[in-house]
Amino acid sequence: MELRKKPSFWQRLLETLFRLRLIFLLLSGVLLLLLFFSRNELFSFILAASESFSIKVSSGLNLAELKPYFPLFGGVIAIFIVRFIIGGVFSGLFFLATSLIVPLALFVLDGSDNVIIKLLLWCSLISILLSFLVPKAWVKSLFALFIGALLLSGFAVWIEVSLLSWACLLILLFADALTVGWYTGVHLKEGKPKAGSIIQASLKQLPVIAIGAFVALVISLFVENLWSLEAVLSQSLFWMAYLGVFYLIFSPYYSFMSLDQLRSQKRQVKIPNSGASKRS
Repeated sequence: MELRKKPSFWQRLLETLFRLRLIFLLLSGVLLLLLFFSRNELFSFILAASESFSIKVSSGLNLAELKPYFPLFGGVIAIFIVRFIIGGVFSGLFFLATSLIVPLALFVLDGSDNVIIKLLLWCSLISILLSFLVPKAWVKSLFALFIGALLLSGFAVWIEVSLLSWACLLILLFADALTVGWYTGVHLKEGKPKAGSIIQASLKQLPVIAIGAFVALVISLFVENLWSLEAVLSQSLFWMAYLGVFYLIFSPYYSFMSLDQLRSQKRQVKIPNSGASKRS
């Protein structure tokens, strides 16, 4: 008789989160309702961020103005190495992709004419439709991703963090969401149970999510030279809010996905055949 391996603290924690998933989804609904009443401040914050990025990228050819941001590039390389070693190949690749796409999108959209707000709302609606139509875990993560981005932006407004800190964690949110969605799909294809697939995918990325967000916020403090007690406390609260948004929304959201729909039809046919061959 084999003894079952005792689960680790983090696995027990995530299992507890999984059991409380309905409460967390209701909590996220309350937070979104509160965010609706402060939507003017939220949209102003996002527009200011896109305009700021547009100005910085436009003056990017001037190396004298770009020099203070060299530590930021070093931080990107450091986070990529951590994600590549601990999180896997796709974790690093998703981070590199979002590090280019998110700032470029903010630059191209330039919030002066409210295009970014309209695009955000349209992307949210399209992601809802895709989550019902496309049976892929990483596609279904898009809707939760936009909800998480809105809540994270709301926390940035309430806590009053810098635009750079918000942009750094927004980049990481896109990368982490797609990575966990990818690995959740991998576990589901292997035929593992629904709860186990979420817990294993989340455990795989737990150090990456925590360390990456921490390094990004420290680098943003260093670049902007904000070392006052108030700035450090607001950044610490923002780091905790990032982890909270990720684990209180993404893990519960994945847990309500249909296991049979997420598995490919090819895999569903193979599983019974393999079991029959073993019995014979």
